[in-house]
Amino acid sequence: MVNSQHYSRPATLWTRDFIGITIINFLIFCGFQMLVPTLPLFVKHVGCSDSVIGWLVGISTLATLLIRPFCGLALDRFGRKVILIIGIGLVIITTLVYHWLAIIAIILAVRFIQGLGWGICTTASSTVATDTLPKSRFGEGMGYFSLSVSLGIAIGPTIGLSVMNAANFTFMSFVAAGVSLLAVLLALFIKYRKIIPSNISKISIDAIFEKTAIRPAVLIFLACCCNGAIFGFISLYGLEKGIENIGLYFAFYAISSLLTRPLIGKMIDRFGFDVVIFPGIVLVAGGLLAIGSASNLTIFLLGAVFFGVGFAAVMTTLQTMSVLFAPRARFGAANATFYIGFDAGTGFGSILAGFVASLIGYGPMFSSFSLFMLCAAVLYLVFKKNDSKPSADSDQ
Repeated sequence: MVNSQHYSRPATLWTRDFIGITIINFLIFCGFQMLVPTLPLFVKHVGCSDSVIGWLVGISTLATLLIRPFCGLALDRFGRKVILIIGIGLVIITTLVYHWLAIIAIILAVRFIQGLGWGICTTASSTVATDTLPKSRFGEGMGYFSLSVSLGIAIGPTIGLSVMNAANFTFMSFVAAGVSLLAVLLALFIKYRKIIPSNISKISIDAIFEKTAIRPAVLIFLACCCNGAIFGFISLYGLEKGIENIGLYFAFYAISSLLTRPLIGKMIDRFGFDVVIFPGIVLVAGGLLAIGSASNLTIFLLGAVFFGVGFAAVMTTLQTMSVLFAPRARFGAANATFYIGFDAGTGFGSILAGFVASLIGYGPMFSSFSLFMLCAAVLYLVFKKNDSKPSADSDQ
């Protein structure tokens, strides 16, 4: 792919707006992730079955997939601020009403609406972040911005469980809503880039999807198939293997990802995409193979480090690529297109992993999913042959 090092290096990356949107994104993820371990416990408490609990994830993912394309279009037409606040607002309202509900159909309906809000606010926050970044430090900036995602995912569930255990689900939901409300308050002080409407005026496939982001979206789909398998079945696999403290896998995964993302971004800006994405692909595949053959906790944790560093490299590279070559007026659609691949891969990977594991077992399933990364490497090379230069209006 085109090397990003050809852009001149501007004076600063850490502007007030970039710092602000990074903190906002952390708060969005932290508040939402507080519900990830606690909502299933609440739903179980009101008498729902495990199969119904599984729908909490599925219906939210479906809603997110449905809204992202139109969210990108709205961001590019109506501006970032109003869409961001609407998205966070939906998350806050739905978080607050769960504890009043006891009918599963209504709970699932609320979860669907929350998924819409989640898709809107995460697409919007990523778009605002890309608006603030200079091209010559785009990779570095996205590396730092993605830290807010990793921190939110790592901290949110722990806070949620701790608060729920100390009090109850109702109090926890108010705390989660409060965290999201703080994100709204901070969003009022961000200086948003003035929107220059794109040439696409009608709702169509071309308007909804940004063509320069389709290739990165396809590649992140393949990588997230592996991610979906890991997060869906690593705990069950550890239980089957008799591994105690399998929860350490997530800690090692998060720490390795956190420590390497800023360095990964700098490497993208200095050396280009190839130098980062190929080692990332190898590490993700190596992590899957290590996990698939693991017989003790040490090997599991080694696989976590490989996978954490590799996935951070792959995701940061592809997210940078998806926006870097898009016209400035289409940043919203570019981010939406990328996250559609991310969400679809995570959901499809989890479903496929369950089917494959039922046929051949957890270990062979994890090992076989390394083939997704082989496909990603081959496709990347194919795409590279037909790569295009950055758009003329994709200025700083």
